[in-house]
Amino acid sequence: MESTISPREFFVVQYPGIVKNDERAIETLGGLQSLNKSFNSLTRRLRLSFRPEMLFSKPVYGDPHSKTALIICAKQLRNRRTGEVKASDIPLFLPPLLFTRLDQPTMYCFSSRFRINEYVELENNSQQHPYHRKERKSYAMFVNFGDPIPSAAHPGALQAITSLGPHTRKLANDVEKLFRRRPIWGKASLVHSLNWKRVRECAIKTILPAYAYYMPNGPWGRVWVRFGYDPCKDPSSRMYQTVDYRVRSPRLQAKLCISGRRPRADDREDTDPSGSDVDEARDTSIIDATLAAMRSGESPSPVHASSKSTSAFRFSKTSWPDARQILYQLVDIDVPEVVEMLAAPMCRTVCDPNYGWMPADYQKTIREIMTRYLETWVLGNATFSKTT
Repeated sequence: MESTISPREFFVVQYPGIVKNDERAIETLGGLQSLNKSFNSLTRRLRLSFRPEMLFSKPVYGDPHSKTALIICAKQLRNRRTGEVKASDIPLFLPPLLFTRLDQPTMYCFSSRFRINEYVELENNSQQHPYHRKERKSYAMFVNFGDPIPSAAHPGALQAITSLGPHTRKLANDVEKLFRRRPIWGKASLVHSLNWKRVRECAIKTILPAYAYYMPNGPWGRVWVRFGYDPCKDPSSRMYQTVDYRVRSPRLQAKLCISGRRPRADDREDTDPSGSDVDEARDTSIIDATLAAMRSGESPSPVHASSKSTSAFRFSKTSWPDARQILYQLVDIDVPEVVEMLAAPMCRTVCDPNYGWMPADYQKTIREIMTRYLETWVLGNATFSKTT
């Protein structure tokens, strides 16, 4: 069967709108004369003005291009007497643009291709993706400044403690003792106060939500607070407020030999490899000395551990920063000016969302003091090493 294609040429205008009045649409295109000029020219652009009666109305233009298309002539059958359409409209059937290459339903979890830890096999072994990562459950409570304080942990957090082994349950018991003695802890100082050779990161992540909630912002930002304790109602909690300190000077960074990130490996020097009860004398020495200094107005005699184990949370003459950015609590900053600031009379009656119970801009003042002391200590040691 042979067929011939008619050489007849058609011009199609893709009108940017729904045309309800053909005459009005042609008028917005400049009329039939303007259309003929555009169709007969290879370079002339088609001008469209939605308000042709306005002289200063900004038009839009269309570019001409040749295209191969198919024109379908469809007839609609009507009754000659009544004019009623014999075939009623049917719903549109729009097939999808793309079809899957798999012929079976598949449960696919959109996640990273890098998978670690445990895997769980799905019930249907015939599926193309038979494994996915086991869900990590976290029962940590995040409490912003001003939110209600939770009085107890999530039941799932307590159940996770009971399901741990005896070694980790003993560690959880030591963590509970520390929170009874001190209501607010940073994770680095808490791990150091445990008399353990090594504490696994995953164990601490499981234990902490059972005894404390996390404050992500405010004067006590990024520390763990004991359940039921509200630092906004206790003025003595100002000693646990945080200061975000950063070593900005390249000269100090070179002298301290620090990088942008602290290594994950624990470099503690504790001697008990199996784990034991909390050493109360060592844990309370710093806090008791600071409180005594606040009452008497004298500078305390600090008790330091090794510089490697305390540099992640304590700032003193023998404990320097081991990273460019470290979060300190005021109780762990051992310089006379900060001790005097904590021993000074209370300057607020209401807790401030930015400064807590401390004076305004206390963080900026303390950062400048810490930088000045750090430069003195580092340069003093460098000068001493050169002379010797």
